[in-house]
Amino acid sequence: MEEVVYQFLLQTAGYPRASIVSDTSLVFETGDGQPAYLIVDPETAEPLAVVHVVGAVDASGLYAAAHAAEANKDILKRSTVQGFVVRIDFKGRTDKEKIQFYQTKAEGELYPLSASTFPDLDSLRVGSKLNRVIAGGISPITSGSSYKSSTSVDSVAHAPVDEELHGVETRKASRLGFWLGVLLILLAVADIVAGKLGGVGWLETSHSVLFVGAAILFIATDFKQRASVIS
Repeated sequence: MEEVVYQFLLQTAGYPRASIVSDTSLVFETGDGQPAYLIVDPETAEPLAVVHVVGAVDASGLYAAAHAAEANKDILKRSTVQGFVVRIDFKGRTDKEKIQFYQTKAEGELYPLSASTFPDLDSLRVGSKLNRVIAGGISPITSGSSYKSSTSVDSVAHAPVDEELHGVETRKASRLGFWLGVLLILLAVADIVAGKLGGVGWLETSHSVLFVGAAILFIATDFKQRASVIS
């Protein structure tokens, strides 16, 4: 089984031979908790990942391997080391059933991977550097003039959004005023028509004048707002 994983690391994942330590007894005591492979940076010999290989085990067997991988990380005393478990089942009907990849996290948690998402050497190197940066509380993106940068980004990103939202609310209010003005004019016209037809109008003349004046004001405000948007 280990040979299958070794060939995968070499041929599919593209690891150089110098980065795959198969004799892990050089670092770990021989036993059930010993990983099949230790991945290191071939230039610095920095440990990057431990790989456990298991057979067609059930869920409890997978979690036992995951806890072993986390224990390996504690032995190495490096939080930047990643843990992986590879399950081999030669009786599987498909390639995905025959070989399954998992990444381990704290408390022995398992996260499924695929052959295409299994990290290569450069990914492990970047992950190691990122973990060190986060552990040191230094962000490579915001270091230096972090306050100034974040403030300028917020002002550039948020100001147009705020202005757009304000413009939308203003246009909504303007359109509401337009239709209110139209309604006032219709009421005034209906009152005049009712009076002409011999009926009794419900508005006095002074009220009709106020209605028409307010309607003209609402409609004029809407036209002014629309003209400013177009310009």
